[in-house]
Amino acid sequence: MNEEITQAEILASILEGTGQTKTVSLIRPVNYRAPIHFLAVIDAMAEHAGKSRSFMMSRLINVGICAVKDSLVDKTTIKALEALQAKFTAA
Repeated sequence: MNEEITQAEILASILEGTGQTKTVSLIRPVNYRAPIHFLAVIDAMAEHAGKSRSFMMSRLINVGICAVKDSLVDKTTIKALEALQAKFTAA
């Protein structure tokens, strides 16, 4: 039984001190206006894990993206999103 480890499980293991990750990717700074309660949770998680706010925000966004993509069932929507992702990646 080879179940794939989810991004949420990876992040949970980082928060619990039992996991680690090394990511190499291109990074583009963006502005984001976050509700105060989001920042409180993000900052608490980041401090607890000994990571930066930026790291934690990136990991949390990744978890959300993966969860939504895993929930998509409409093939037309999936194809449209893949095409748009390719367009924005090339920009």
